Amino acid sequence: MIAQTMLSIPVDVTGLGDAASVSLIYSVNGNSPIVLSGVGLGVTTLGPFTINDVVNVLVQHGSDPACSVALGAITDGDNCPNLIVCGAQPLVENYCYGPLENRDWSYQSIGTGTLRLTFQQGTLESSTWDHLRIYDGPDNTGTLLFDHVGGTTHLGPPGSASDNTYTNFYGLQFYSISGSFYMELTSDGSVQCGSLGFDPWIWDVVCLDCAIPQGTVTVVDDCVNNEFSLDVDITNTGDATTATISYTIDGGAAQELTGLGTGVTTLGPFAFGEVVNVTLAHESNSLCNIPKGDFTETGTCPELITCGTAVDVVSCYANNNDLRWYFQGTGSFPLGIYFNQGTVFAGDLVQVYDGGDINAPLIYSGNGTATNVAGLFFYTNNPDHRLCVRILANGFTDCASSGTQNPVSFTVDCLDCTPPTGTFSIVQDCDNFQYSIAVNLTSLGSASSMQITNNGGASAVTANAPGTYNVGPFTSGTPVQVTVENALNSLCNIYSGTLVNPLCPTILCGASPLTETYCYGNGENRAWAWAAPSTGATLNLAFQIGTIESNTWDNLRIYDGPDASGAILFQHGTGTTNLGPAGSAVNSVAPYETVNVTSSGQNLYMVLTTDASVSCATTAATFDSWMRM
Repeated sequence: MIAQTMLSIPVDVTGLGDAASVSLIYSVNGNSPIVLSGVGLGVTTLGPFTINDVVNVLVQHGSDPACSVALGAITDGDNCPNLIVCGAQPLVENYCYGPLENRDWSYQSIGTGTLRLTFQQGTLESSTWDHLRIYDGPDNTGTLLFDHVGGTTHLGPPGSASDNTYTNFYGLQFYSISGSFYMELTSDGSVQCGSLGFDPWIWDVVCLDCAIPQGTVTVVDDCVNNEFSLDVDITNTGDATTATISYTIDGGAAQELTGLGTGVTTLGPFAFGEVVNVTLAHESNSLCNIPKGDFTETGTCPELITCGTAVDVVSCYANNNDLRWYFQGTGSFPLGIYFNQGTVFAGDLVQVYDGGDINAPLIYSGNGTATNVAGLFFYTNNPDHRLCVRILANGFTDCASSGTQNPVSFTVDCLDCTPPTGTFSIVQDCDNFQYSIAVNLTSLGSASSMQITNNGGASAVTANAPGTYNVGPFTSGTPVQVTVENALNSLCNIYSGTLVNPLCPTILCGASPLTETYCYGNGENRAWAWAAPSTGATLNLAFQIGTIESNTWDNLRIYDGPDASGAILFQHGTGTTNLGPAGSAVNSVAPYETVNVTSSGQNLYMVLTTDASVSCATTAATFDSWMRM
């Protein structure tokens, strides 16, 4: 039941003009006017009127009706909350939200009791686009009770959905401390109730004519015995002397513990897999019973890791997955985790926690290097040697539906060793079109010797002491990965990642400039490198002619150094341009972006990338070939 909300209108007469009094004439919703005569200075209150009534008010001269002042149409402005009478039946609301919504609802209790808001049903799109917040208070300055964050979700309890198959349920139910609720909704221009099978919203607001008991329920796992118990902490018995805990197991007969005061009462133990439904009941008023919901084991009991017996996990995750793995070492060593392979797409995350669940300190959150998690390595520091791994996926690209599947694969084991320490560097041999990798080991860790292996076909190298070891040679331009291996535990390996030598430069000798021409094509990704023959010499690169398409599609960069790690001397900008000096173009009518750069040292490096259309090779009529020296 809603209390009838009313409004009144105070009219303050501040001057009578040349009359002895005035008349107040008003009409309600266009009905016959009502006249109050003989009104003097001061405030006269009109009403009460029902909320949303439209009242037109006129102040009329006491003796000359033509000398009047119209105050216009007055209403409440729709700012009043729904008033909920304590002890009455719930107010049931229905709403099917649309595009570009920006609206709110408010509720206030009347009488003594506790205001409760419960969602029975309803679907809400991802918070990226649509948003709902609920506050304990008269407006959005109150205590935030709920903030929709995440994917498309049902607002009612599990099983309440009728029109779609989204699997996430909030089960929203709140009790107000202030005696008021305020709820606000915003939505974008697409996907809402009535589209994609979204359920309309149904919720009720009731004022329970009592002070409710209050408490929390905590699941306590007994992983060794595959059991769990529930700690019910009664923090307040409401307006009663005691409270009751009522619970069922897998939907069976209710069991009750009565006459309970504040403090912790333990229920159980229960077997893993059993579902225990708990209600914190008022001593004498069933309307004020508080359902606490269904409880079972946390699912965080870890897989036990015995040192030397590694656990391998492979997961080809799907959209909207929230996958979690839990591990614990049985010995005195920390756990280590190494990612062997895996593509984790943009917007998806691999997360590693230093502890038993996702509330533990976060060690890592990301998707590797360019969506590749291969080579990531982490280890625990907590005294319980527990580790939690999570894959959190959004609703877009994933492994399961990818045309080229590269599942996430990782290995977990005791870190009963100390990894070696060292660095990897490239040693160029441009004269022979090859390179090698120098592995500088500063420590062998806990091992007496290490094998240095590679995937480039070169022989393995044995390291018996710290020092520098050369691996190779490898053909110039061939990517190679080098591993320093611990024979007893692969988690104590160290990895180079993918290495490849930089482009061997063209050596410029003598005073005569080197002139080069090039007509670039579609789909290019190539580089040029030049070097001066002696220390202290510098290089100058100047384009004589040449056209390039806008860097939205084709890009040219020139670096001050032997590779792309140097400072950028030239970066092609937006718009198709000519690279030579003004007036150099033959075929092109594009503006000029003259290239004339000088190195600070002996090297220059230039990189070109192009898209699949529009280039010198395909548009010769309007593009000039490059000439540079």
